[in-house]
Amino acid sequence: MRRLTSRVFTVLATLLLCAGCASRNVTSYYHETEARLATSDDQIYPTGLFHDALYNPEAINLNFDGLIIGLDKSPRASVGAVVGGQDFRAQTQTGMGRVVRQLQQHPKALYISHILLDRGLPFADGNCALYSVYPPQAGGSDASQDAGALVPACPEYPLRAVKAGAEYAQSFDALDDLAALVGQRAASGRYTHLLIVVMGWNTGQIEALRNFNSLVSHIHRAAVADGKPFRPLFVGVTWPSLWSSAWIEPALVLGSYKNKADDADKLGAGWLGAIVGQLSHAAAPLPAIVIGHSFGARASSMATCAGAQFARAVPAPAVDLLIGLEPAVSIHRFLPGGGDEGIEYPHECANAKKIALTFSSQDAAVGRAGWVDFAGAAGGYRAVCAGHSPLRRRQAGCLRVNGDGRVAPGLDGSHADFVYFDASRLIRFNQPNTGGGAHSDIYRAETGRLLWDLIEWAAPDGRKQ
Repeated sequence: MRRLTSRVFTVLATLLLCAGCASRNVTSYYHETEARLATSDDQIYPTGLFHDALYNPEAINLNFDGLIIGLDKSPRASVGAVVGGQDFRAQTQTGMGRVVRQLQQHPKALYISHILLDRGLPFADGNCALYSVYPPQAGGSDASQDAGALVPACPEYPLRAVKAGAEYAQSFDALDDLAALVGQRAASGRYTHLLIVVMGWNTGQIEALRNFNSLVSHIHRAAVADGKPFRPLFVGVTWPSLWSSAWIEPALVLGSYKNKADDADKLGAGWLGAIVGQLSHAAAPLPAIVIGHSFGARASSMATCAGAQFARAVPAPAVDLLIGLEPAVSIHRFLPGGGDEGIEYPHECANAKKIALTFSSQDAAVGRAGWVDFAGAAGGYRAVCAGHSPLRRRQAGCLRVNGDGRVAPGLDGSHADFVYFDASRLIRFNQPNTGGGAHSDIYRAETGRLLWDLIEWAAPDGRKQ
């Protein structure tokens, strides 16, 4: 009874505090654009969850030189995406046909909402916007008459004007501008690799950037320890990977699983496929490395292996190494026949010269989907590594990763171009503030060692093979 009384008091106190706030009609800086695009007040996710960096670029940023591409999701009509438009490739696979139908007909469409350049300088000096659908609204009701942009435009790159209601089509223009910039940077001689990274389910932009910082910092330290150069031309992609609600959080988050699995496929077959395709060619001769975790691995494998399904010309990805960390994607997509999903990646993912996947018996998240053999689960590992491998065009190597991130017996001299790791000794701890057992245990130095060894295996000394 005492506990119940305490809870009632807490609720009443909260309501009293909020009652005085609601009448003030305080809005966010970008609220007019957010309201038009339904990226804040649709009662599904809170303001700024997937464009937080536009509010605080001095705090939500990379600690190294890199680019952030942020995607948002809005009602199709609000961004100029035509319902049922015939702007995608025809499909012969049933599963891919379903993905493309969702790209054409889903009530909401993904689009590029911002591209940020982080310079990796102290105090976030020089961080700027290359593109944004959230402009400073000086003179509007949500900004003072002399308000400047929360994120300044990059002085050396003209900021493309965005027409309200045309955000979907202008995403292609923004990507063209980005590809030109990546080409310039690749030609500068400053970088050794193109590195594209995507995180998974329930990862807001703040958490995604924190994870980018962890992964790349640990890879860099492993490279330094080996006396090797690692100066990545980094591109981190953030996407609407979760629903959130303060009132029905548990039910809504669980219910979002299927929705976000579909969104990961649409992301890969749409904008991420275009990003990987255009940037892998623009950055040549830098070797292109693509890393995805969980649903991010699902999206990045679709993007790399199937490529963008837009009807307009988008180059097929040319990836030197695709890494899937605890992938929440069916292993059968990589195998002949494609499994029950009706999705088979062409030629066992010929767009990637080498592929590396991890499985851990300590991962409780991907092991729950009993209807599909996730690549990050034991069933996926057994499908390739138990007995004769069903791979026909590739040579599979089934290896073990030790607790220090080292591969046993090692990658040196391996002729495999599809390596599958039992990482149960490495991926074994719970990452604080995450679920799924050890599903998110990929941000320690030992994982950085594994990732660096894989990068060296695929592209020794930064050479494109």
